[in-house]
Amino acid sequence: MNFFVNEGLAAQGSGIEHAQVQRGKLFRKNGQSFKIVTRVFNSNGHRDLLAWGLNDAEVINMYDYYAHTEHVPEQILTAQDVEWGGRPVAIVEPLPDTPDTFMAYEDENRTRFLGRIHVDLQHESRVTMVEVFEHFGNLFRVDTYDSRGFISRQQYIDPDGTPNTNVFVDRKGRPIIEEYLRRKAPRGSEAMVMNRKHIDSQNQLAENAQMSGQEFEAKPFEAPQFVNYVSGYRLIKSNGMTYIFDSFDELTAEFVNDLNNDFFSEDAPNIFIMDRTTAADEGLLKLDRPAYIGFHLHNLHASDTRDVMTTDENNNYEFDFMHINDYQAVISAMPRQTADVVARYAPKATPFTIPVGVVPAEIRDAERVTMAERQTNSVLMIVRRAPDKCPAAVAEALMIANQKQPGLNAHLDVYGYFDNTGNNKTNKDLLRLFDKYGLEKPTMYDEKGAETTDLNQVRRLESPVVTLHDYVTDRDELYAIHRSHQVYGLASMMEGFNISMMEAMANGMPGVSTNVNYGPNDLIIDGENGYLTKWAPEGQEDQFVTEMADRFLELFNDPEKLQAFSDAAYDHSNRYYEEAVWQAWQGLLADADKRWPAMVAQAHALSNVGVGLGGTTMTAYTLGNRRDEVTVNGISGDKYLAD
Repeated sequence: MNFFVNEGLAAQGSGIEHAQVQRGKLFRKNGQSFKIVTRVFNSNGHRDLLAWGLNDAEVINMYDYYAHTEHVPEQILTAQDVEWGGRPVAIVEPLPDTPDTFMAYEDENRTRFLGRIHVDLQHESRVTMVEVFEHFGNLFRVDTYDSRGFISRQQYIDPDGTPNTNVFVDRKGRPIIEEYLRRKAPRGSEAMVMNRKHIDSQNQLAENAQMSGQEFEAKPFEAPQFVNYVSGYRLIKSNGMTYIFDSFDELTAEFVNDLNNDFFSEDAPNIFIMDRTTAADEGLLKLDRPAYIGFHLHNLHASDTRDVMTTDENNNYEFDFMHINDYQAVISAMPRQTADVVARYAPKATPFTIPVGVVPAEIRDAERVTMAERQTNSVLMIVRRAPDKCPAAVAEALMIANQKQPGLNAHLDVYGYFDNTGNNKTNKDLLRLFDKYGLEKPTMYDEKGAETTDLNQVRRLESPVVTLHDYVTDRDELYAIHRSHQVYGLASMMEGFNISMMEAMANGMPGVSTNVNYGPNDLIIDGENGYLTKWAPEGQEDQFVTEMADRFLELFNDPEKLQAFSDAAYDHSNRYYEEAVWQAWQGLLADADKRWPAMVAQAHALSNVGVGLGGTTMTAYTLGNRRDEVTVNGISGDKYLAD
């Protein structure tokens, strides 16, 4: 089986999630089974994977794996369907003015309270959570419901209202994973850290209030009497074996080890591609039985894009480079990064260059859209709205261009999910530009679409020069946005590829970007399908924004050049067509097959028995139980196992 390892797969994903899904669909199209491996609990996980165009067989979550809920028929559970453990139910009614919360009572007089039921009004009013109260009116348990209609987690509450245990259960209510929550008095050093964070928070709130024209009064720091922490985990497998773990990483290590054993075959290797290395890197190096393991660099491997050969590693990859010779493959998205990694580390692991993005057939075969058919002088960014992506720098470049050429009216549209890093630094940097260039303040909206001046609540922003939009999940809608804009802008501090720019160029948009390693300066052939400007570190964007403004002006004032750049953007995207990327993956699959005979020959025998509940002998390992599983039946397929 081909496993692509990640933390989770939420509906609003970053570039890594997009890369995994595009790769998965490429594998599916070429008859190769795969599973995206996740370890984070998500009660809406199966709804989210459908939004990505995946089926249940193509994602395997740790909690589903142990609860045997990978393939469960969906049912709609409403507030009236909730069971209360045998207690009678007389009334279930919504709260006045709060239609997503119901109150349940045992009697018609509403004197014996059962609990509160929370529903998702956007999805057929399905139950999402139930707060259960005991006879004395105290909350003692909170049940989380899977979107498919069953309880998946129960949180138990102490009499003082403090959670003490999270119990993850199977469909029969039997515990499969327990997470123990404990309290302790904070140590002096911990209190000092809390105090520093409090001071930083108060300073940020004061800054927000000043920018919003509001008064602010700082609150003094009060050290908490207790702090909560996770003290450990217990895993109860279906064969009765029980395991105790000190950390989430140890629990994850057991999970990936069980996966490898479960799908193990002497005939072909399990292949683990770590896309988020921190999700399971240490555990994958401690497997009972061999597997072919590679880690994929989705970002710069060094801490400084100006010096990729001597600066410290990107902290996400530090462990992996320390153990690079324990892996079988190290994968970069661009040839330049592959060469740099080989030169710096001389790995025994086989180096591969495999793009993280794939231009799907629907983009490749779509009719080309000319520049004249698009919004005039329009620039697009599709990014995580965070300081390291620098949307404010691209916005400032357009403000300069508009200032240099009155009547240009160039406009920037930014799509992506909100990231409040640095106390909402992205939005604050943008707002400061309106004062700097004497522009009318933008209209700001919160997550519910209501106008707001509170910087902590801002999720969207509208103005004649820049608009911040919500995240777009529908791919057809996203591609239509690409085909309605003329130029793609980027000013990232650090990159590894940039799928959004690849897709924009495949839809005919030339790029204007800072010359940042890696991705943009490979995607853009300077002077042919876009322009590369000088790069500068965060806080020094003034070193390149004027140059970027001039590049925008050059393209917008020369329709023939703009069209020629668009044609080149279309043409050079063939580097990332499905056929080209699949050929690169075939090299890695062939390397795994070549290495496998020697690897499997060194596999030691495992005991398949152990002591279970009550001292009885139980099966401890499921060796190769799922080795024949296939996942390529498509979204609507309900048959996942080979005959």
